[in-house]
Amino acid sequence: MGVLGAAGPTGGRYQCVDDLLAPIRSKMKVLKKFKKRMGLAPRSGGSGGTNNLPPILFHQVHGDNIRISRDGTVARRAESFCKGVTFSSRPIKVAEKVCVKFLEVSNNWSGVIRFGFTCNDPNNLRYGLPKYACP
Repeated sequence: MGVLGAAGPTGGRYQCVDDLLAPIRSKMKVLKKFKKRMGLAPRSGGSGGTNNLPPILFHQVHGDNIRISRDGTVARRAESFCKGVTFSSRPIKVAEKVCVKFLEVSNNWSGVIRFGFTCNDPNNLRYGLPKYACP
């Protein structure tokens, strides 16, 4: 398949379209395989945006000044600006969307909230959590 011998805009001849696209198609196949291995390939099927992953809750390992709701959906600072580190209850997948909703904001503090990701298992950090989230 492809167009053979069609005249180009300058009177030259085009090569077979398949011959021109073959190297690109080969690279695309390699890229698709790489993305699939990395977990970045689009999901097939009509899932309509659902990811079949368990919900993201808060982990039972957290800083001393954090209180987690019984169902694990809310983390609340109890006091002080330190010892406020929390983790998700499961690893976050590459390219997974994460939404955070603030239910309440206190005027007693000034500063910022920090978000980050770690490859550490919170269970291994149970007795070694940092006092501050600052580097």
